[in-house]
Amino acid sequence: MPVRVTGLSFRYAASPRWVLRDVDLTAHAGETLLLLGPSGCGKSTLALCLNGLIPAAIAGEMLGEVWVGEHSTRAASAAQLCQMVGEVFQDPETQLIMPRADEEVAFGLENLAVPAHEMPERIAEALAEVGMLGQRRAWVDALSGGQKQRLALAAVLALRPSVLVLDEPTANLDPAATTAFFETLRRLRTTVGPTIVLIEHRLDTALPLADRVVALDQAGTVMAAGTPQAVFSGHAEALAQQGVWLPAACRLARALAAAGRPLPACPISLAEATSVLGPLLAATPDPPEIPPAEPLPAGAENAIEVEEVEFAHAGGPPILRQVNFHLRRGAFCALVGGNGAGKTTLARQLIGLLRPTRGRIRVLGRDVQRLSISELGKQVGYVFQNPEHQFVSERVADELAFSLRGRWGMAETRRRAEQLLHVFGLEDYADANPFALSQGQKRRLSVATMVALEQPILILDEPTFGQDQRTAAALMELLRDLHARGTTILLITHDMELVAEHAQEVAVIWDGWILYHGPTRDLFRRPNLLQQAALGMPPLARLGQWVGHPELVTLRDWIRRLQAGFNYAGG
Repeated sequence: MPVRVTGLSFRYAASPRWVLRDVDLTAHAGETLLLLGPSGCGKSTLALCLNGLIPAAIAGEMLGEVWVGEHSTRAASAAQLCQMVGEVFQDPETQLIMPRADEEVAFGLENLAVPAHEMPERIAEALAEVGMLGQRRAWVDALSGGQKQRLALAAVLALRPSVLVLDEPTANLDPAATTAFFETLRRLRTTVGPTIVLIEHRLDTALPLADRVVALDQAGTVMAAGTPQAVFSGHAEALAQQGVWLPAACRLARALAAAGRPLPACPISLAEATSVLGPLLAATPDPPEIPPAEPLPAGAENAIEVEEVEFAHAGGPPILRQVNFHLRRGAFCALVGGNGAGKTTLARQLIGLLRPTRGRIRVLGRDVQRLSISELGKQVGYVFQNPEHQFVSERVADELAFSLRGRWGMAETRRRAEQLLHVFGLEDYADANPFALSQGQKRRLSVATMVALEQPILILDEPTFGQDQRTAAALMELLRDLHARGTTILLITHDMELVAEHAQEVAVIWDGWILYHGPTRDLFRRPNLLQQAALGMPPLARLGQWVGHPELVTLRDWIRRLQAGFNYAGG
């Protein structure tokens, strides 16, 4: 069933700002349309227009029309809409309400009055489509993040919609679960053949599915549309200026051009980059080798000491198992692992929100269990995975001022708050309610409130989740500046490219055990360990392996290698 959007503009109630402006787009029957744009450009709002929640349930002013097949979403009933358009949100927990997996899938069918004798077959069919038939009676709370996301998809598929709208469905998933989710979508394209509108930042995984691409700009208007090759080859510079993520191969091509070494063609996939760069590297003399990673300093004073820590909720299985983890002062360390590995549980032990079942934790030499939350909060800043868990004010500016209050006078507090609004791109939202921001804007605000406090240790749980390329880069630049000034940083993330580019060292946790703690570059020489921990190689590291240069892991490695090779050859 095709989707057609004509002249769509929308602004939320009591807001003067149009989130979407004169949007025209078409998704043909059975194709996958990849929807891109910077954070806050209206992608999620457009998704809500496609599924009919706008204007049926969300107040605001809507101009233009959205058609699904022959039906206008303005005129269709809720029952019609949910059978025409199914949506999977960024966070599956926002749409999972029943205790067991099969009951979750049955819930929508019951609301549509599907005859009881038809339900078992439709439930089994939907769970089988997403590879979860074996978890039919599983408790939803016990499922991993990836399983919850696939269950949310199964509940939608059971209603047999012709159109699937997927709003960053892999944002909370580890690399292995992300791969599995996209494999599920590939299978669905063959078996069910839905029209798919996909909003996604992980382009190297999503791009092979995309038939066409539509990109929105910051004003909520369509800035580019066409095949992936046409959009990324013809509009890469404009997309980058807007903060839109580009495929890794395209980013590499742009960086090489900026360094004076343009490629003969702009690849958009790793396979295309391999065919271009493989011969180029073979014809270029090897420059001096990239120096090996330096070992972590020994004997440095520790910021964090975790000794023999175990943890389990009352009556539950162990989540942390004899964890030993020492983080020296001034380190920039990434903590990585698959969904449910114990990353967030360990981080919450470090700030006193959870207490170990066994073992001891010291922060800056002091036992965490002997410190009050207030005392610990002066030493350790923590950015939650869900930013809404830390908002306490009704205005964005007040949220920042709340963090600063008590440390500086009123004038200095106002100056610092205004500076942070500028740094994090939130000036236009100073008077907005934090809970009304987009997911990406909420994340930026949550990070800003912690950065404002300037604690000696900063722990960030998925800080770049939902961020466009420009704001993610600005955030990481800010973290590098803090690190250069002595802040100890522990970064929890699934983004292995982020780890490769920024972390000096990395700790891998899996099933409650620390499997590895050492230099970041050494981790990418251990593919079996990465696979065991549900992780993966960053795109440019995979490209390096494919062309026979596994030492090329980051964008900097590639530029250094090609620049040095050309210079060495007298080019």
